[in-house]
Order: sequence, then structure tokens, then C-alpha cells
Amino acid sequence: MLYHQVNTVHTQIIMLLTFLNNVAVDLFALISGYVGLTSHHRFSRIVELWLQVVFYSYLILIAFLILRPQYVDKGQLFGSLFPTVSMQYWYFNSYILVFIFMPLINYGISKLTYKEFTIICVSLFITTSFLGLDIFNDKVFNLGNGFSGMWLIIMYLYGAYIRKFGNKLKKLSIKADLIGYFIVAIIGVLTCNLITLNHKEYMNGSILYNDWNKWFGYNTPFAVLGAIFLFLAFLQIEISNIRVRKLIIKLGALSFGTYLLQTNYIVYAWFRGHYTNFYNHNIFIMVICIFATAMVWYVFGTLVDAIRSFLFKKLNIIDKVVNLIKFSLRKLNINGY
Repeated sequence: MLYHQVNTVHTQIIMLLTFLNNVAVDLFALISGYVGLTSHHRFSRIVELWLQVVFYSYLILIAFLILRPQYVDKGQLFGSLFPTVSMQYWYFNSYILVFIFMPLINYGISKLTYKEFTIICVSLFITTSFLGLDIFNDKVFNLGNGFSGMWLIIMYLYGAYIRKFGNKLKKLSIKADLIGYFIVAIIGVLTCNLITLNHKEYMNGSILYNDWNKWFGYNTPFAVLGAIFLFLAFLQIEISNIRVRKLIIKLGALSFGTYLLQTNYIVYAWFRGHYTNFYNHNIFIMVICIFATAMVWYVFGTLVDAIRSFLFKKLNIIDKVVNLIKFSLRKLNINGY
């Protein structure tokens, strides 16, 4: 059994950073709803994402077979060869469901009034972010602690709501939204400590990992509210410099590759436990090491995906695969293609 030492400032800081960082998945889903509500539903987009998944899965497998074969067992080999079937990347598999339902969801939203959509979102928040928590029995709604297609659809709805009726919401300043984001994370830390305060292990200075991990789910109120506060803050940032705007758009397009690189099963098995020595430094050095490591991963992942994007465009891979799929569907007499 894995225990956490909780009676140290180091652990409390790490927990705070976890809550601050845990909004990432919900933030991506919010953006999908905000943008997807009014964007064209392109079949080529999901094909492009799938090709990215295959590219990284095979690239990482080949690299580790050559350099670190001890990290590749039969399960890893199968998972890398068939990344979608094996759930190598849960987010992509879940996003496929969002993509399929997107036209239907958008059509339904177009028929909703402000009052109707507000009731739906508030009801979803109460049921899925409170009653759907793992502590109450997450299996009631089968949300998988937020690791599911259903959850991404719910976050998509929140993002679409902000896009359609955001002008009716009371707007806070960027500063106020950021403060709200930090306050939610702090409340998350306090809640974790208070809920587990009566555990014998806690009083002895340690707590089972699973007793805290349940609070880091993507469907918790802390993750949802934190993501919404941060998203609303970003929406208010105005960038007039065209070059900077183009750079941000370009980096945003490459961010999915960074995710695929870091969360690959083989990569995770390789670096798991490599960062435990950060804990042995003082608070200041530990935080610097955490942020520096995250930045190195991001820069490296962005560079790799920039190369991948260049190759895809140079070889026109996406269009070729899309045309091949459409040709196959026509041969099967499936209308619409």
C-alpha cells in the first residue's frame, strides 16, 4: 500500500500544485465546447488527432525498443501497436464520443433558452460534481472520476454555455477570476485535510494515497470551478500583437502532441519515481524543480510535435488518409461520403 507523508509543508505544497494543475483536462474540454459550438464539424480533424496518436505511440515504442527495451513488456507492446483499442490514451478515446455527438449536441443547444440551459448546467454540476464524487459512490453515474467520454461531454456543455450565454453572466475582472482559481485550489487542500483528519494514519503523519487521490478527479467541484475561473480569465485577455496571436495559436495546435508524449504508458513507466528526490530539497528548490521539469517536457514535446506537423503537411498524410477512408466508405455504399 502506498502512503503519503501529510504532516510536512512539502506535501501540502505539492497538493496545492496538484489542485492548481488538475484543471487542465477540464480546461481543454471547456475550450472544445466554446469553440465547437460555432465551428465546422470537420471529419479530417478527428482523423488528424488519431494519426497523431498512432505517430506518438509507434515512435515511442520504436525508441524504447532500441534504447530501453526493459520498459516494453507484452502489454506495452500490444498497447502501443493498437493505441485506440487498448485505451493507451483515455482522453482521445473519450474525445471520439464528444466528436460523434457534437452535431447533435450543438443542434440541441441551439433550441435551448437561457433559462433552460442554465437549469441543465446547474443540475449537471450538482449531480456530477457532488453526488457523483467517489466518496459518495462514483459508480452512480459511471463518470470514472472524470476519466470518461460522458464527463468530457458535460464539460463541453459548460463551454458551449459560456459561448452562447456568457454575455448574460456577471463578469469579474481577470484578477478576480485568478483569485477565485487559487481560492478553489486552497479550499480543495483544506477539504482533503479535514475529511481525512479522523483517520488513524493521518494522526500518525501518513495517509493512504487512495484516500486523497479521489479528490483529484476531474469531476470534483474544485477541478470544475477552478477550470471555469481560469477559462473566464483567459477569455478577457486581449492580445493586439498579430505575431503573438499567431504564435499562441500555433503553440495551442501543438499542445496535444505534448500530452501524447508525456502520458504514454511506456514513458510514464520510465520516468515514474524519477522525481521523488525533489522532495528532499527545501520548498523553494522543490517548486523550481517541479516547474522547470514541466517546462522542459513542454518545450521538448512542442519541438517534437512541430517536426511531426511539418512531416504531416509535407507528405500530405492527413488528406491522403481522409480520402482513403472516404473511398472505402463509398465502396461500402455509405451515403454522405
